[in-house]
Amino acid sequence: MPALLALAMAVLLSACAGNPVVVPPPGSADDALDERRAVLAGTNAWRVAGGIGIWSDAQSQSARVNWLQRGENMRLALSAPLGAGELLLREDASGAELERNGRLIGQGASAEALLQSALALDTTIPLDEVRQWLLGLPGSASRHSLDEAGRVVSLDYTDATGRRWQARILDYRDAVTADGQTLSMPALVSARGGQWQLRLKISNWNLDLASDGAGDKPPTAPARLAIPGA
Repeated sequence: MPALLALAMAVLLSACAGNPVVVPPPGSADDALDERRAVLAGTNAWRVAGGIGIWSDAQSQSARVNWLQRGENMRLALSAPLGAGELLLREDASGAELERNGRLIGQGASAEALLQSALALDTTIPLDEVRQWLLGLPGSASRHSLDEAGRVVSLDYTDATGRRWQARILDYRDAVTADGQTLSMPALVSARGGQWQLRLKISNWNLDLASDGAGDKPPTAPARLAIPGA
């Protein structure tokens, strides 16, 4: 009988070897998110280029977007929102400033407030959180969900005004860090806050600015992101 049992086990193991079933161990998705945080903690600078759309029932805007981040210093360029040419938003530890077509039009402590005023929006865009979403991180979300690979796919965030934002990361693409690691980075981010919707489509990811000879000049972005229904 023991021999028969051993034979049965051998047959079963042989069958399994021909059609392996991989079951992720408990906690592996959260471990992958922690690993992403660790890798990005060693990435001081990054750049994205793509398109952005912001719309509600009463208003819609779209633009080409180039976002350069070096530590806490941000350089965000929006080209052709509402035919206004280029808006350039900069922020560092000393505060924020906004230019339109090379002319300074605003300064203040909050980059979000400057952008809201320039685009004539009745809500602020939570830039600090959007930056986290672009990195595939949940930021200050009260709830988030991960896919099997440990990538953030949805989250809930409530801003300082009490507005609830529901964001989804709909697509990822590979990017290479300065130390040669391949990291799956968001390529399409969609968010809704009240009547407002935001969509970011990233066409170019650069996590290795040390090999980027363009300095702080952003790469050419593709055409503005089409807004559904606009």
